[in-house]
Amino acid sequence: MKNTGKIGLLLILLFLCLGLFFYTKQQNKTVKTPLPRAGTAEEGKAAALLAPLPAEQEKQDSGKKSGGKTRINGKANTKSRPQEKDSSVWVKILNYHAIFPEAYLKSEDPKLNRFTKPSDRKLIVSAENFEKQMDFLSKNYKVVSFSDFAERIEKKQPYGENAVIITFDGADETIYKIAYPVLKKYNLPATLFLHINALKLDKTAMKWDTIKLLHDEGLMEIESHSISHPHLNRMLKNETQEAYEARIRKELVDSKNIIEEKLNKKVLYFAYPYGGYNATVIGLLKESGYKASVTVQWDKNTVFTNPYALRRRGVFNDHTLKKFEEIFTVKVKDDPREYAD
Repeated sequence: MKNTGKIGLLLILLFLCLGLFFYTKQQNKTVKTPLPRAGTAEEGKAAALLAPLPAEQEKQDSGKKSGGKTRINGKANTKSRPQEKDSSVWVKILNYHAIFPEAYLKSEDPKLNRFTKPSDRKLIVSAENFEKQMDFLSKNYKVVSFSDFAERIEKKQPYGENAVIITFDGADETIYKIAYPVLKKYNLPATLFLHINALKLDKTAMKWDTIKLLHDEGLMEIESHSISHPHLNRMLKNETQEAYEARIRKELVDSKNIIEEKLNKKVLYFAYPYGGYNATVIGLLKESGYKASVTVQWDKNTVFTNPYALRRRGVFNDHTLKKFEEIFTVKVKDDPREYAD
């Protein structure tokens, strides 16, 4: 009886040992997936899985690269601009429309102050403030011409220091009568983006002989701001794509041809009316022979910025000297479009 018990116990132990043996053998047959080797497709997949999410990547890139979202007419467009290469040297472009003496801006007399709408008045900088702003720029920053910067973008050749560009939109006579003497005083180059129809429709617009004088003296470049100042990125009601492109092409080509004929110069640069543009407009600009264009959305530019989406800051009548100085020292996000439709 005792022997039978011992035999039973031995059989139980034997079965346990056999079970453990087969279980271990089966586990050893399991093949572990090797880590991807450098240069393999698996490595790329692994890297993609380990890469940060877009929000994390944006946070990591902050302060290192400028780029990301472009705002077109106040709306974010994440596809129109690739990430830019890092550059510690920036170029900031300023935008003016008209310069009026402070007394005129405060006057309610329509003979003195033709700007009755608040949105119109916002675009006007007082002569006193403009003088202070130009004095500040002359003492603190390198001011360059728009064409010089555009050529550096083509060559990817940055400046040795931060730089500023002064631009005007439209054709208001105060650009010549008030702003231009100040620019000459400080020897500051500027660019006028000319709205062609304003020369015929606005009683206070400059005449062609004045514009030619500006061009001939060489301190102010004359470029295009379209014929009729439309929203280039908007199709008209019931307008076909073909008709839309023909209309936009006419705005770009005719304005270019008129300025070139009147001034005997090449027109290579454009300012989007209201800052509105899209891929079609950019394509037509290239087709028409333009090499660069400016928006009304604010940020720094570098020689790696998309030349057809250069950022510009509007200077308005509420820009005190302190607020003006902060344009260059305080980091701000793209501002909402501040121009009247």
